[in-house]
Amino acid sequence: MPATASAKDVLAQLRKVPELLKHMAKLNVAESDHPGQVVSAGEFILEGLWAHRRISRNEERGYHGEAAKTVEPREFQQRGRSTRREFN
Repeated sequence: MPATASAKDVLAQLRKVPELLKHMAKLNVAESDHPGQVVSAGEFILEGLWAHRRISRNEERGYHGEAAKTVEPREFQQRGRSTRREFN
């Protein structure tokens, strides 16, 4: 979005982000509030996600989520030799 875009135009783009408007309630901002306030809260949330490296951003694509990391299940270790190093 260009920096000169109106709050209503930016809000229309923020509505495309899944569940973003739902999380604004934690900031005491409702979707029915002034568009500038809603846009500010949405950008605050996106910046926070970017700062914690939950999403990425660039000038061409804007914000985008990274592929979810798959967690491999650990194999159950039977009693006996532990895989953890014991120092004491």
